[in-house]
Amino acid sequence: NNIMFVKGTLTMPDISGKFLLTDGSAEGYLIDKIETDYSYQANNLVISDCDIVALSTEAKLNGRMDAEKNLDFKVDIRDIDLSALPINDDTVDLDGYANAHGTLTGTLSKPFFHGDVSSKSIMINGEELTDIQCKLDSDGGIKNHLLGSFKQAPKGVLSAELDYNHEQKLLQGNIVAIYGNVRSILKMAKADYNVDGLAQGEIAINPHGSGSGIFVDVWVDDISINDLKYEEMKFKGHLQDKVWYFDDVKLMETKDVTDKGIVAVGGKVDLANGKLELEAGAVDANPALVTAFMSDPVEVTGDLNMFVQLHGTLKDPEGNGSVEVKNGSVASIGFDDFTAMLSLANDNLKIEQAMLNKDIYKASAYGDVPLDLFRSKEQRRDPNAQMNVQLNLDNARLGILQVISPMVEWGVGETQGQVKLAGTLEEPLVYGAVKIPDGSLKFKHVQTVIENIHTDIEFEGNKVALKDISAKLGKGSFKGSGTYALRSNEREAYQLDLVADNAEIASDIFTGRINGNLTVTPQRFIVRPEAGSAPPPGKGPRFSYRPLLKGEVRFDDVLVNMPTIPEFGEGESNIGLDVQITLGPKIHLYNKYLYDLWLAGGLHIQGSTLYTNISGTISADRGSISYLRTQFKVRSASAAWPIPGSVLPTVNLEATAKFQRYDIGMRISGPLEEMDLQLNSSPPLTKDQIVRMLTLQREATGSEGVDSDDLQNLMTAGLEMAVFGDVEQIFKEALGLDEFRVYSGKLRSGIEMDTRRNREFTPDERNQYNVLFSKYLTDNFMVGYTTSMDNEHHSVFGQYEISKHLNINYSLNENNENWYGLEYRLTF
Repeated sequence: NNIMFVKGTLTMPDISGKFLLTDGSAEGYLIDKIETDYSYQANNLVISDCDIVALSTEAKLNGRMDAEKNLDFKVDIRDIDLSALPINDDTVDLDGYANAHGTLTGTLSKPFFHGDVSSKSIMINGEELTDIQCKLDSDGGIKNHLLGSFKQAPKGVLSAELDYNHEQKLLQGNIVAIYGNVRSILKMAKADYNVDGLAQGEIAINPHGSGSGIFVDVWVDDISINDLKYEEMKFKGHLQDKVWYFDDVKLMETKDVTDKGIVAVGGKVDLANGKLELEAGAVDANPALVTAFMSDPVEVTGDLNMFVQLHGTLKDPEGNGSVEVKNGSVASIGFDDFTAMLSLANDNLKIEQAMLNKDIYKASAYGDVPLDLFRSKEQRRDPNAQMNVQLNLDNARLGILQVISPMVEWGVGETQGQVKLAGTLEEPLVYGAVKIPDGSLKFKHVQTVIENIHTDIEFEGNKVALKDISAKLGKGSFKGSGTYALRSNEREAYQLDLVADNAEIASDIFTGRINGNLTVTPQRFIVRPEAGSAPPPGKGPRFSYRPLLKGEVRFDDVLVNMPTIPEFGEGESNIGLDVQITLGPKIHLYNKYLYDLWLAGGLHIQGSTLYTNISGTISADRGSISYLRTQFKVRSASAAWPIPGSVLPTVNLEATAKFQRYDIGMRISGPLEEMDLQLNSSPPLTKDQIVRMLTLQREATGSEGVDSDDLQNLMTAGLEMAVFGDVEQIFKEALGLDEFRVYSGKLRSGIEMDTRRNREFTPDERNQYNVLFSKYLTDNFMVGYTTSMDNEHHSVFGQYEISKHLNINYSLNENNENWYGLEYRLTF
C-alpha cells in the first residue's frame, strides 16, 4: 500500500506519503512489515518513523539522503534472531538475540555503519557467552572493524579486535583470553572432549598480512584430560597454508618443573595434503595419559618415559616408538618395569617386543594389532582383520600374583604355557594353555598357606575351560572346574563347580573348617521396573540372566573375631542365591572387648543379593557380652530373618550381670539397626541410673543428678578406657577376673559399706588413684583386692550373698585391721 501526496511544480515536485509493505521479502530475507512516512523535496529524501519487522527483529530508521546521495540515518535494531541469519556453515550453530544501534552514513553506493552491538546471552554450538559488548565500523566491503568483549562461565573474559576485508576475504586481528573455559571453547569448535582448564593467552590472525597464518600462544592452568590432572599446559603453534606447526607444546604435571612429569609434542600436520611429521616424548610422566581418551580408561600408574615418531599420511601413518614405565601398575597390578618397542607401518601396529618385570618374575609378548581394530566395523578397510599377539608365561611363576593383587603376601611355583590373542577387540579369541603343576600361595592377614596348587586352564578360542583347579588348605582341600564363554547365549555362558573337603582356614577374623559344594550357573529372572515406573503398555515382563550361587556349606570348629558389626548397604551386584548353611559344633564368636558366644543353628539363603530371603535361626545359649565395660552372662540369644528381602536379622537376647550389690538384667530385641535395649536391676534403679553406674563404675546413690564425685569418676573412667583398656583385658583373661577397674578417692574395699562414702573427697583423696581386682569364686561368694598406686594403702575383702536381701562382708587393710559387716537390703 502506498499513499502519495504530490504538490509543487513538474520541474520541482514536492512528494510525501505513507508506505506499507506486508508479508514480503528483501534480498532473500522474509519481511513481516515495512511501514514508514517519507518526503522528497529538492532532491532530498527524508525517512521518518520507519518500522521494519522481520520475525522477532524490529528495526527503527530515521534520517535523510541529500541530493548528492549522502546518507545520514539513525538505526536502532532490537532482538536480532541469530539462529535465522543465513550462515552457510555446518560447523556453526548460533542461537540467541542481539541488539544494535548507531548511524548509517556515507553514500548510497558506499554506505558506512558505525555503532554498538550488544547481547545479554548468545549460544555458539550450545555454549553460552554473556555480556557481549561490541563496536562495529563497517562499509560492507573493504572495511569491517569489530572491537568487543564477552564473558564466559565460570570467570572467563575474552576480547577481540578484528578487521575483515570482504573483497580480499582477509581476516586480521587478535583474540585475547583471560581464564577462558577450555571445555566450552572446544565445544564451540564442535570438539566435545572431557578436557577442562582455564586458558590465558592470545591468538593472532594474519599479523603480517594475507597468508601469514594464525599464531596461537596460550597457557592453560589446572588442565584435566578425562580427570587426569596437570597443573599447566603450554601451547605455542601456528597455522600457515593449511599446515599446523607445533612450535612448543608441553603438558606439565607440576608448574615450572620442566625436567620431569612432562609430555612434549613437536612437528607439523599438513591438513591440505594429509601428511604429518610428529615427535612426542615424555619424561617421568603419568602413564595414564595413554588411556586418557578411552571411554572407560583402566587405572594406570608409574613413571612413563616415551619417545614416538610418526610420519607419512594421516590415512596411512608410519613410525616407531619406545615406551618404558617404572614402578607402575595397571588396574592395581603392580610391576617394577615395563618396556615395549613398537612400530607402525602398512596400517599395522607391530609389538616388536614387550617385557613385564616384577622382582625375578617376567612375562613377555610380541605380535601384530591391525589399526582396523580401532575403527568401527563400517570403516574398516579389511573386514577380516584380526590381531595376533603371543604371550609367554613360562618365566612368570606363581609369585607374579604378588603383582596382580596386593592381598597376596608371597607365592612359589612354576607357571607353564603360552597364550595367543586373536580376533578383534569386540570379539576376542584366545588360544593356548596355562598350567601350574605345583605351587604355594600365602595371602596377607591369613595364616593358612594354600599348598599343592594345581591349575590346568585351556583357551579354545571363544571358550575358557577350567580343567582343574585344586589346592590343599590345612588338612583339607578344595577343587574346582568349569567353563566360561567369552561370547555366548547367556544361559550357556559359564558353569563353575567348587568343592571344599575339610578345608581349614586360619585368619585374624575367621578360623575354622569348611565342607561343602557350590555351583555358579546363569539364572533367568524377571527384571523389576525401577521405582515409580511401569512396564510399557502391551508388553509383558522383561527377562534377563544373572549368576546363581547354589549349594551347601557346613562350618565346624569355627572362631570368629569381628571387632565391629559390618555395615550393610545397598549394593549394585545382582547374584541369585540358593545356599544352605549349617553350623556344626564349636562355633565360637569371640571378641575380648565385645562378646564371647557359642552359636548353633543354620540358614537357608534364597532370592538374590538385591532381594534376599533367609529362613532359619542362629542361637546362643551360653556366653557373655560386654556393655559399658561390664560382663553380662547370656541366658538366651537368637537371630532370625522374618522380614522378606532384608539381610538384617531381628535379635532377641536376655542377659544378667552382677555389679556390687545389684543384679542387673538386660533385654535386647528388634532389627539389628533399630534394636531396643532395656535394663532393669534388683534393687530397682531407673535405666539412666544403671547406665550412669556402669559408665562411672561406681555404685548408684539414687540421685538423678551428677555431683562432683561423679565428675571425678567420669575422668577416671576415661583414663581407664584410654590408658588401661588393653591392660584390663590382659588381667581379666590371665587371672580369670570378673572385675578390674581404676578409681580415684579414698581406698575402698569394693563393698561400699563405708558410711562416709557420700562425703566430699579431700584434696589428697582426689589425687589418689587406686586399682581394684575381684572374682566370684561361686555365684554367691566374691573375693577381691584393692591398692593405691603408691602402694601405701591396700585391702583384701570378701562378700558372701546369703540371699538377695542379706550379705556378709569382710575386709582386712594394710594395718591388719579387720572389718566385718552385715548388710540387709530393703526394697521400697
